[in-house]
Amino acid sequence: MSCGGWVRVCTDAEEYHERCHQRGWNMTCYGLDLATAHPLTLPLLQKALEHLYRFRYYDCASKGMKGKLWFRELDTFSPDLEVLKGVKFKTAMLSLAHSKYNVEDGPLWRVRLLPFYEDEEKSMPEMQKDFPYYYHLIFAAHHSIVDGFTNVKICNLLHKLIDDLMSGIPINDSNQLGCIISENEIKRLLKRAKCELTENPELLHNVSEDILGSGKRVSQLMKAYPVEEDAVPNSNMILIEDLNKDITKLFIAACKNNSVSIHSALSTIFNCVVIQMLKSAGINDEFYNIRSSHDINYRRYSEDNSSCILGCHVGALRPNFLLSKDTEEHFWDVARNFHNDFHTKLESNYPFFETVLEDLKRDEIMDSSKFGHVLGLPWITFYITNMGNLATVLPGEGTNVQIVQFRRFGTVHKPNMIICNFVHTFRGRLSITTGYNTQRINKETAQKILDQVFVRVKQVSYHGGLV
Repeated sequence: MSCGGWVRVCTDAEEYHERCHQRGWNMTCYGLDLATAHPLTLPLLQKALEHLYRFRYYDCASKGMKGKLWFRELDTFSPDLEVLKGVKFKTAMLSLAHSKYNVEDGPLWRVRLLPFYEDEEKSMPEMQKDFPYYYHLIFAAHHSIVDGFTNVKICNLLHKLIDDLMSGIPINDSNQLGCIISENEIKRLLKRAKCELTENPELLHNVSEDILGSGKRVSQLMKAYPVEEDAVPNSNMILIEDLNKDITKLFIAACKNNSVSIHSALSTIFNCVVIQMLKSAGINDEFYNIRSSHDINYRRYSEDNSSCILGCHVGALRPNFLLSKDTEEHFWDVARNFHNDFHTKLESNYPFFETVLEDLKRDEIMDSSKFGHVLGLPWITFYITNMGNLATVLPGEGTNVQIVQFRRFGTVHKPNMIICNFVHTFRGRLSITTGYNTQRINKETAQKILDQVFVRVKQVSYHGGLV
């Protein structure tokens, strides 16, 4: 494989993700469980990937030129594809999450196919009669070219390509996956937010205190459940839990009845679990200061057609809440407070305020000699990246190929991360894939957090509250 013409200079965000990639951070892996009517052969999958390449989003690799990082076209394309037999799904996901890309020559994505074990538990087993062949398909990509939105669009297209090829339907390569907007659109929004901050000293002070004020306050969770850093490798681990369709429906109905989004309810449940974990560790305070991080899709602020915008356009809101020890007794009130605060910030320039303030440290962050040091210790207790209901963007249905389960994962072993939860609803089931940093939290603690989250989701679903 070789590189061809120059495409464009990478943005600051894309270069940031490449610097993370060089340290093994910020990798993305998406898993599709496929049930097929006929065996999925390697030649058919290879042909599907060749068609995916012709949709002309993944036709570039990045390479240095005149001190800058650039995207380049590929002169020739050969998919990075392997069939892994006798390998477990989680093992393959973790392996891909730690595998770097050949940035100089490309491609910046790879695919792995894992046939199911004979006795492996299957999602939607009622489909086995008509779709008897089960596979795990993992799509992994460099974060500089994708975010959750783009990855889901790619997975949907890849599913359609495989299904069409297996069904004998011709592929029209002239269709395009989407478009790549100019960085000028994001710069315009950031400039507006910067002006608003710099022209209002009181606002700048308040926002700085809210966003950066507790930057040196290490999460109490890590203090309560310490891990000996020298005793474990700096790595990620994966935990997976799902709700069935009936409980998912009940949970959604409970959220609607209380005028709270699913995301706000889940975030509040995570806060409740953290408080309970701290109490169990002997930290009995009247109030607990908990900061969390929530991924934001910048496309929502674009004046263009956001449904076709590809690339990596993700920001974050990192609310800091002072929560009472009795939070569970007032669950819906606290959840509504979270909901109102979160959505007020979401509908303003607040996500860009965070980026503007982070840019104050941009020179330090982009300095590779200081990179790991600047990130420091974890001050965010948990991360949530929620794609919501995927029904319209990833239906999963097909003539000869069905997606019966869908997983999202990314590396979380940066020095400043403890635990990250990848949330979505697929084919009527709420799913949470939890990644945790083995240097910051052990498996027992991470599993207990996830278990207690689902206990409370069921409590809210069946009983309308937590007490």
